[in-house]
Amino acid sequence: MKVPRLLIELRESVLAAIRALQANLLRSILTTIGIVVGVTAVIAIVSLIQGLDKTFTQSISSLGTRVLYISKFPWVIADDFWRYRNRKDITLEQGQALAAAVELPEAVSFASNASLTVKWRERSTAGVTVEGHSVSGRVVHNLDPLVGRFYTENEDRERRQVALLGHGVWDNLFEGRDPIGQRVRLGGQPFTVIGVLPERGSLLGMDQDTRMIVPLQTLMKLWGGRRSIQISLLAPDAESIDLVADEARGVMRRLRRVPPQSEDDFAVNRQEMLLDIFRNLTGGLTAVLVGVAALSLLVGGIGIMNIMLVSVTERTKEIGIRKSVGAKRRDILYQFLVESVVVSGVGGLIGIGLGLGIAFLVTLVSPLPAAAPLWAILLGLGFSSVVGLFFGLYPAAKAARLDPIEALRHE
Repeated sequence: MKVPRLLIELRESVLAAIRALQANLLRSILTTIGIVVGVTAVIAIVSLIQGLDKTFTQSISSLGTRVLYISKFPWVIADDFWRYRNRKDITLEQGQALAAAVELPEAVSFASNASLTVKWRERSTAGVTVEGHSVSGRVVHNLDPLVGRFYTENEDRERRQVALLGHGVWDNLFEGRDPIGQRVRLGGQPFTVIGVLPERGSLLGMDQDTRMIVPLQTLMKLWGGRRSIQISLLAPDAESIDLVADEARGVMRRLRRVPPQSEDDFAVNRQEMLLDIFRNLTGGLTAVLVGVAALSLLVGGIGIMNIMLVSVTERTKEIGIRKSVGAKRRDILYQFLVESVVVSGVGGLIGIGLGLGIAFLVTLVSPLPAAAPLWAILLGLGFSSVVGLFFGLYPAAKAARLDPIEALRHE
């Protein structure tokens, strides 16, 4: 019997609260502004940050969760650039010696790159990233062509001038025509097209489709054999990547004769490094912006308390009449508490709608994505309700404690 009675009392309190809010509609709307601003900010911020996080994670997924990259420079340089610039280059011979010494990786590949212009007949594309890969790069970096074939060990060893086109280069030069067997000029050198890569999109803002893949030793022969290479190691699974990193680091230190007490003169990079940096940046930004939004909610809560105290004063006689006809303290308490929660809850719903609208609008007019998780919506509504409950408690308690006789005398 207690549960139905409680529900009936709650229903009556909600209806009474709604009637009171309707009687002072403009004041109720003005009271919710602080709540609306706070919840709007929370929803918009969380939606944009979540969208950025999802897009960034998808973007760097092409780097591979099982792949380690050993290179001269770290991906993120936080201190003196010249400290890394003065390191000795990583040579192809060192890479080959590393591949022969390590036991844990499934595959080891080597790569270098250059930026060149590619031409076919009257068409040309400038700023093409030309990547020279060893043949094992096909497995390590998932370079299976959409059409055509990959080059062979013999073609790499003999420095054959063959190439695979990135999807964007193929589209720009050939406009969908079959390019297999066609000869293009890459940096002034003739290359035979043997394949086209599938569309890859962008990685950290860089177009992965405006590129070409050529044999590593061909690239080094034509555009500089003294350049530093990057070594990529494919771990058997994501759990063993730390073991692979330790093994590769030990071998590289020995090959490059790094003294025991000295730091590495090479960098071991992995996907998680970029994810950690991105999440630290967005985490700090989110904390600051949510703090600002929380301040808005606090201001909104104080506004609700103020208006509810005014409402108690204005309705003192009504409270006295209700008590004189049998209303208990808890009935008055419930009524004003529910009224406060309804005011803040309505503000929360409006804020959720505005926040989602702002996030959607930003997505429409900019490349920034948005993704509104359900927990963020529930969090916004929950925060607004808690604010109403907390800041409505004192006015509700004050109303419940009024003496009915004194309340009836109030003018």
